[in-house]
Amino acid sequence: MTSGGRQRRDGSSKRVQLTSGDHGGPKDKKSKAVRKPTVQGGNASRAAKMREVQRFREAIRAAEQRRTARQNSTAATPAADADQHTPVPELPAPADSALEAHLAACIKAALSHDWSGLAVHARQLADAADRLDAEAITHELTGRPVPGATGSLSRMNSHDILQNPDEHVRFAAYLDKLGHVADPDEVDLVSRVLTDPDQTMAQSAVLRHLDRRAADLFPGPAYEGWAQAMTQATIVYPFLAQRLREWSLFRAVTLRLPWQPEDLLASSNWLQLKTAAGTNTEAIEILAEAGRTKRIRNTARTGVNHRGQS
Repeated sequence: MTSGGRQRRDGSSKRVQLTSGDHGGPKDKKSKAVRKPTVQGGNASRAAKMREVQRFREAIRAAEQRRTARQNSTAATPAADADQHTPVPELPAPADSALEAHLAACIKAALSHDWSGLAVHARQLADAADRLDAEAITHELTGRPVPGATGSLSRMNSHDILQNPDEHVRFAAYLDKLGHVADPDEVDLVSRVLTDPDQTMAQSAVLRHLDRRAADLFPGPAYEGWAQAMTQATIVYPFLAQRLREWSLFRAVTLRLPWQPEDLLASSNWLQLKTAAGTNTEAIEILAEAGRTKRIRNTARTGVNHRGQS
């Protein structure tokens, strides 16, 4: 019995061992595969740039379709005395050629992976498209052909500009008028632009005009008379008056005329950065040490280093 009991006990023990859920043995489970991260490479980046180019192409194509539709609708309504006049073919607008040139430059830059060039040409393309769109809006709002058969806003008079409710159209028209104004009429035109009810837009247009004119005139003697006249026209507009004073200070620094370092250090970030990238070594060294922002100081220090190496 003892051996039989031992056998039963062994059997029971063996059964317990077989059924007790002992999992202490070696495991033979397959490990889960590690999912490899997807890395976006150069092809995806290039595809994103090409989508940007395609978006510009579609926008230009839509603008061209709208312009063509307007031309067709105008041509479909003949004037009452059309048989008494010889029709004159419409000349292509220079803006259209500009669009094509900028678009071609965008495509070329994208294909050559020149992403910085693509960004520059894309902005130029967008600006050209905005000008066409502004002219289209003017035509739709006034019911008259777009001013200027050459796609320009230069034939709009002051009354037409002020009557247009779209400040973007007025801004473009003001820039065009200011860009073509004769010297004797410049002060009067600047004063009229500044009567626009949208003062932010009007002063922005005049500021861009002042920067453009001052950049052309400051090296020569004509600048002084021009600056005095513009100061009188903008005397009640503090920001514009300050910009003229800073152009005069920049002229003095650049042409080695008398100027004071404290005036430069008290000037705006715009003037300090412009001077830091200029040619006056004394002014650059002052800004390298005491320029208002890190960008100004770094720009000045780069200029100092370049002069030290040359």
